[in-house]
Amino acid sequence: LKIAMLFIFAISSNQFFGQEINDNFEDGDLTGWTQGTASHWANSTTSPITATRSLKHNLSGVSNNSYIYHDISGLNLVTQDATWQFNLKNGSWDPSSGNKFWVYLTANDTNLNGSSVDGYAVGVNLTGSTDILTLWKVTNGAADTALITTDIDWNSGDLRGIKVTRSSAGLWELSADEDGGFDALVSKGTATNTDYTFSTNFGLSFTFTSSRAGLLWMDDVLVEGSAAAPTVGFDAATSAQNETNATFNVSIPVTVSNYDGNQIDVSIASSGTA
Repeated sequence: LKIAMLFIFAISSNQFFGQEINDNFEDGDLTGWTQGTASHWANSTTSPITATRSLKHNLSGVSNNSYIYHDISGLNLVTQDATWQFNLKNGSWDPSSGNKFWVYLTANDTNLNGSSVDGYAVGVNLTGSTDILTLWKVTNGAADTALITTDIDWNSGDLRGIKVTRSSAGLWELSADEDGGFDALVSKGTATNTDYTFSTNFGLSFTFTSSRAGLLWMDDVLVEGSAAAPTVGFDAATSAQNETNATFNVSIPVTVSNYDGNQIDVSIASSGTA
């Protein structure tokens, strides 16, 4: 006689969320943000994306590159599922090789335009001039790998809500709302990459000619991490035991991930006739 056994696992885990950034700029300041060069950015009431204020590029009539960043070192990409969300808008100009922008989701260096920065960035024309919204892996300040290439061609005067998620296992997803906000987000692709797991800085980088200076906005920035959902799985697909006159023990190996040690409940049901 073979006895079949059904095992049901229940894991209790305290889920938690940690917000590194939650800024809609309505407070009128840039507290928590650091500019690469002072006065290149402003908390502005000029053509805000939502409500009355947005982060706005603050130059005019000059060609240069600007960046602004925020510390996110409390985020843990190894143990947490991460979310980055923001609205992004350009003025009445079409991106090009000389007018381009990207948001560093995580960067190991505060100099977002430097030659040693590694991380992940989403934006337009970090390399090339296709104007396609892309999620890149960045190495030594240059595009290394295009992880997700969307179908979005960024044009003049576009506003989009962008959301990027990454699981603790390294699964990335890029979603976009093509008229801004986050009420109609559509997935634009997924990819898996675990090459970098640091979470040091989040920021916006902008390269521009004199006629495009001052014409880039960001708003409604949210960066947060949540405890990765615990999972449990059998290491083998089946297990069976022949009945004998002796007592026997059955070992069923399982693997538990993202488990905080609180509790695992195992329920056993057997079937068969003697």
